[in-house]
Amino acid sequence: ILLLFINMVFYCARRTCRPCFILLLSISYIVVVETSILFVRTSCSSSNSNCPAGQWFCNQDNPNVCEECYDPCDLDDPDAIKRYEAVCGPCGDTTPSPVRDPNPNPNPSSNPPVTSFGPTTECKKSIDRDVKTDPSTNTPQFKTSSSVFPTTNAFCTGHKNYTACTNESREDCQWIFLSGSSSRKGGFCRIDPISKCIEKGSCTCKTEDFQGGGTDLGEGILFHAPISVTARDISSNGANKVFFTEIFTPPDPFPENQDPDHPYDESFFISRVDFSHRVLHYEFADASPIHSATSTQTTVAFKLHYLYMDTPLIGNIWRGLGLEINVDTSKEATHEMTINGNAYSFSEPLKKWHCTQVIVTPSHLFTAGNKKERNLLTEVAPTFTSDIHLGKFSGELFDVRIYGGILSPTEIGEVGARCTSPNDPMVLNLHSDIETPILRGGCDPDIDPIPTSGGQTYSSGPFATFWIAPIQDEADKDVFHDIPEGAFDEDHLFQQAKMQSYAWEKWYFETDMIGFNQKPYRFFNSADETPGFSEQVWDNPCRYIHQHNNGWLFPFYGGDSIPKWNDPTLVFDLGYLFHNRGFDGYGFVVHETFHGMQGELVDTYNNPLSRFLAESTASYGGDMAFPATQTYSSPYTLAHALPLNFFLDRDVFTNPHFGTVEISINDSIRGGHIYAAFLFWSFLSNHGGMPHILGKMHSIVGTLYKGEFGGELLALRMFVENEGFDLGDMFGVFVAHLRTWDYPRFAVNYIKMEENDFKSYSASDEWPLSNSLSLEDLKTDVKIDPNVGTSGNFISSPSSLRPGQFGWNCLTIENVNTGKYVIINIAWDGLGTDSSNPFELHELQAGCDDDIRFYNSMVVAHNVESGERRYWKMKGKTPAEVVIDVGSDGPVTIHVLMIPTPPADYVDSNVLNDNGLPFPAYSYRYSVRIIGTKPADGSTLSNDKNNGIVNFEPATPGWWSTRCTCTVLSVDLSGCSVPIFDIGGPAPVAAPVSAPVS
Repeated sequence: ILLLFINMVFYCARRTCRPCFILLLSISYIVVVETSILFVRTSCSSSNSNCPAGQWFCNQDNPNVCEECYDPCDLDDPDAIKRYEAVCGPCGDTTPSPVRDPNPNPNPSSNPPVTSFGPTTECKKSIDRDVKTDPSTNTPQFKTSSSVFPTTNAFCTGHKNYTACTNESREDCQWIFLSGSSSRKGGFCRIDPISKCIEKGSCTCKTEDFQGGGTDLGEGILFHAPISVTARDISSNGANKVFFTEIFTPPDPFPENQDPDHPYDESFFISRVDFSHRVLHYEFADASPIHSATSTQTTVAFKLHYLYMDTPLIGNIWRGLGLEINVDTSKEATHEMTINGNAYSFSEPLKKWHCTQVIVTPSHLFTAGNKKERNLLTEVAPTFTSDIHLGKFSGELFDVRIYGGILSPTEIGEVGARCTSPNDPMVLNLHSDIETPILRGGCDPDIDPIPTSGGQTYSSGPFATFWIAPIQDEADKDVFHDIPEGAFDEDHLFQQAKMQSYAWEKWYFETDMIGFNQKPYRFFNSADETPGFSEQVWDNPCRYIHQHNNGWLFPFYGGDSIPKWNDPTLVFDLGYLFHNRGFDGYGFVVHETFHGMQGELVDTYNNPLSRFLAESTASYGGDMAFPATQTYSSPYTLAHALPLNFFLDRDVFTNPHFGTVEISINDSIRGGHIYAAFLFWSFLSNHGGMPHILGKMHSIVGTLYKGEFGGELLALRMFVENEGFDLGDMFGVFVAHLRTWDYPRFAVNYIKMEENDFKSYSASDEWPLSNSLSLEDLKTDVKIDPNVGTSGNFISSPSSLRPGQFGWNCLTIENVNTGKYVIINIAWDGLGTDSSNPFELHELQAGCDDDIRFYNSMVVAHNVESGERRYWKMKGKTPAEVVIDVGSDGPVTIHVLMIPTPPADYVDSNVLNDNGLPFPAYSYRYSVRIIGTKPADGSTLSNDKNNGIVNFEPATPGWWSTRCTCTVLSVDLSGCSVPIFDIGGPAPVAAPVSAPVS
């Protein structure tokens, strides 16, 4: 069964067919419950004594499951490691993993020696986990940028478009592109956290981190602007000696002045290394050594990359220090670089699918390893200036350096290693230079096979190195052959590498999925305390980015995951794909790529990660890059009563209420729910303006809890609270807009995505429902008579459909006629005490649901003919009634959305699961009257909207009672976290309660 499961994982990884996913889920279920093979489903409660004798230990991911010993040990939780080592022996190898040579053949003619650049990678297994994994406090303090940078934060936040944000010179500002939002031209401006932590010295960024050459080449580094990570000079001369300004000039908006194939599009994305409309200007203080340097005493180095295969590099790259450098690759056969007015032709055209290293010494030009002597007699050097201008030209520019003196040929080779050609002696070593060693397996990382014949062919750019999958030898399965240059489709390779680089740049810098300083939350006090290989990338965004190239990216090329773009009428363009739901296979591939980022960040910070957070945010990563790209989506809207973070394999056994056909249809829908829950992350990011919370969720959740783990949803609530909003209110607004897909952008695309997904699920042989039930039918739990409603009578909610935390029920009144008034009342019952509820915990939390934030129900009135939607919030346990004036413009369909948003995370905190208790299910009553005359008090005003989205309410002053947020089954709450916010006081205070039922 295990072998079948593993094979099916790889089979399904290449396919999006629903039967395949259903079979995979079914096999997964078999593996989990079959007691004689892998696991014993018994309540081991974090103790080996509850497991069978012999090679069994109480595992990490589910404390209710005993697992047989395996090797290598891949655990990271300190308690789980202790349980493993008590039975199975040492967890992982204690010796450093050797650096593997990608070309072990000693024949120098076919496999030149490989040089490894950068610090030696060491693996640390012996750390004091008991001490190092405990945060120092259970009162985490949350800060905002306005409190940390009170004098400069407004310099950035005041800007409303990309150009103004980018051109701000008083502070390092960064524009965040919000793909689904129509507000502020689809984004907002903030202080760039990476540049800021480098400026303050709270994170590290060194020349040695950039895969090729260090600070000591020539006569030493004088200037280094990575641009990819930061435009700031990261050399030792940068602090207070170098000042830069960015000048971004948008192109003329008229179509005739735009590139028709790749038009400028601020509503999509603009890369920080795209110099088509950008100039960086560097000025040097008197103390800078640049003032004493001349073009005859320095070496200039930079890397170029094509924006698109069909966009030639044309324009000015460099002005300053007595040098002016231009490029022109518009002629297919002859590419030229002009230095001080003299043109130099390259012996071979530049590779469009791979970066090009350019190095200019006082006497020579080196381009992609080719050496050309400069004709100093015909060059006309401009007047020497000690400032530098980079750009504008139609290409990408990164890793700009100035060295003192003249670099030797070997040093030149080192600097250009990232952009070298296959079989070059300086070809990058996969394990030590490219491959992030923080992979599953701890000190013995499991990386994909390295070719054993020929040089490795790869496509490098500013943010990613994309490796071409080697071919396994048919006769010797231990040998893998390189696909040599000329034997692969360069256009196909470029398309996939471009997609990867684009997605990674967005995730690194917009969701903060990057290893950089996270004070005051970070887990460790210094890099010395980090486990495994994390030391080199901890708080080092530069090395983190340039060693994050997972081996599992091999299969993307040569398979059917991403077909080649072959449209005869349209060229390959990411902007087009962004606006048109991506392309076949993009949903899967981008999802899996995001998983790679998750593993790196979580391992770097030793942070817990649930399956819900892993899968839902990975799917969000795809949606962020290509909105509404086809992926699992309908399970979320179909099984809407499930708790937001419900995980099939773990939770269905102790929660039969949520495992029924009525609530969650079948295992395929239940299993797909955590994937499809990406819809909430997309809303939180695009319309809440909080994509950066994802980085915190993956890196520092573990620091928020000292004793009792409160769960990821409670951590999310803390992060949202710190932004000035209430998570429950925001979730209610999300559900209301989701119900009719009322989005400012891409609504039609999301509808198509959901419909396609539903058709695929419902066509399965395992679909248990009647084919006569439509998607819309299944999104409604109760249909109410559009003529009389409930005649004013209170009706109890259907017991079998009660929603869980951050789930919902939908009560629908279809096509209420014009001229009618609809009067709606709802009331939530007390915390449940039946068998579907955790009675022991609810007894302790009595009264918590009186807080108005506990329930965030919504009402949506949708005029199907005009498309108009109106919204009303019904917050709290017994909210005031809502009176809706249908109006005269046509019938409306009204959705009453019953949404419990409790403060505690009953699912992920594990307390209920550990004790065999079910998750809460919430019951309620509702009353609807439909009348033909206007009530004496008139109708209720609908909620205001901003940029098409219902306004979010500010967070209520004062945090929740600790008893309400902590799920421990004890009166001792000393181990529970009590957060401190910039916006509130240190002590929780009572929140307003709901008004009584009239």
